[in-house]
Amino acid sequence: MHLKKLLFASAVLVAMSGSARAESRPGRIEDVPPEITNCWIDPVGNPTGFELDYQGNVTTTIPSQVTTDYVVNPWYGQHLATPASNYNPTTVAFDMGANLTRVILSGDPLPNPRTLPPMGNPNSAHNMTSYHTGTNVGWGVVSAVTLVSREWLYPTSSLQVQSPQVSWNGVFNGKPKKLFWAVIYVGTGEGTAGCWSAAAYQPSRTGAAAFVVANNTAAAITIDAIGYQLGIEGPQGAKCRQSPQCPANQKALDMLNDEFYPIPGVDGSQFITVKGPKKPLQPGQSFVFKAK
Repeated sequence: MHLKKLLFASAVLVAMSGSARAESRPGRIEDVPPEITNCWIDPVGNPTGFELDYQGNVTTTIPSQVTTDYVVNPWYGQHLATPASNYNPTTVAFDMGANLTRVILSGDPLPNPRTLPPMGNPNSAHNMTSYHTGTNVGWGVVSAVTLVSREWLYPTSSLQVQSPQVSWNGVFNGKPKKLFWAVIYVGTGEGTAGCWSAAAYQPSRTGAAAFVVANNTAAAITIDAIGYQLGIEGPQGAKCRQSPQCPANQKALDMLNDEFYPIPGVDGSQFITVKGPKKPLQPGQSFVFKAK
């Protein structure tokens, strides 16, 4: 193994009051790349669901999710491997009592991926010890959403997992043609989980941009790897300008894994690495770094 490049970026740990991102000025949201993320997480036991919770009612921002995509839905992947295994439609719904928008992937209990045969669940093909869960969070650069928790679901219980949220620390000026994607990888839990996020951003005149890794949850987050790639163009087709869930955006979501974006520190990785916080990121804290 080797580090592709080590960048001791300008970074700072800050306490948050609400969102760490600067408020965006609404532009033509139909031209804005969506925020997308795909995470791998070591499962415990045999989960029947995976839930992502966002603060408030953001059902008009988060689009309906594609259920029948094995790359980002392990339950559909298990159905392909074992047709008798059932999967459910992925849901995006507002829970008024909790004031949360819940995104839930679910189905029959998943087997431990470490016990699967070579031709087992294709969802785990890019990491044979874990499952991948992917989400299209919609036009977050215009209407920011706040991730407050992620958890494995079981018939009678749930298990919280570390949940950093990545976003651009900038202000959208309403000129969508100047927006790009930055793909940012954050590894957590001492090598037990990691997320690839494509965050829309507008580079400065020098091409640089600042990003936030935030902890909006109720538990500390141990960050053990951060890497980024800048200047990735989002889909330009007319359908993608009208809907964040167009096929080209879904394809981009499907590529957020270690086949197309090998994680920082491994041979072939194109990520520029950032020296992350030395201590766990406490609830309400965020880590800001400059990418260039």
